Amino acid sequence: MRMEENKRRYNQAKRVARREVSKAQEVERRKFGERLDVEDRKGTVFRVAKQIVRKNRDVVGGGCVKDTDGKIVVEEERLMEVWRAYYDKLSNEEFPWIKDSLTEADAVSGLSGRFPWRK
Repeated sequence: MRMEENKRRYNQAKRVARREVSKAQEVERRKFGERLDVEDRKGTVFRVAKQIVRKNRDVVGGGCVKDTDGKIVVEEERLMEVWRAYYDKLSNEEFPWIKDSLTEADAVSGLSGRFPWRK
């Protein structure tokens, strides 16, 4: 008998919870619709759509790097800063090479032989 009472209470609580969730979702849908209307009048609805896509994007690995201090970075803006600093360092780094080992080459003009079907 106690099991049946508990099940009845559980089902009643589940119905109430579903109803409340549904009400909250409806409120959020209305807010979202109003926001889109406002942005549409401003002409920036596509900017908002891009923000929503970025915000709701699933994280699928590779979303972190270590900065120069060895700390893990996951924020998108900070990630870009870390990569930018890395590539700046990489592109400005001098590699040892011997100038005398370079050979003279003829200038190339026209199509390369890589794509013979292109004419």
